[in-house]
Amino acid sequence: MMDDFVVTDVRLTPANATDQARGLVGFLQFTLDDALGFDSVTLRRTLTGAWALGFPVRSDAHGRVLPIVRPLNDATRRSITRQVVTALGLPALAVTPARAQGNSPQEGGRDR
Repeated sequence: MMDDFVVTDVRLTPANATDQARGLVGFLQFTLDDALGFDSVTLRRTLTGAWALGFPVRSDAHGRVLPIVRPLNDATRRSITRQVVTALGLPALAVTPARAQGNSPQEGGRDR
């Protein structure tokens, strides 16, 4: 698959041992197309060992969880994840489909 964009300047701040035991690898910063900076993106391992990114969200006054920034489709999410994993030198395991991640607040907030 040819990417329409390039992820660069990937930095990982490792999670603490307790969070790592629950699947949270750490927190990412990266640049997209030398034009947009992303921060507070989480990198997780699912129970099946796949990589999953969690993008930052906020809650409104009614408790609804709203994305701050997010990939607009599965192909974009998979491409960003693949480029991040490659940049970090991690093994290229499967990327979890968005609906199966189960790690966003909208999907119950559970990591593993």
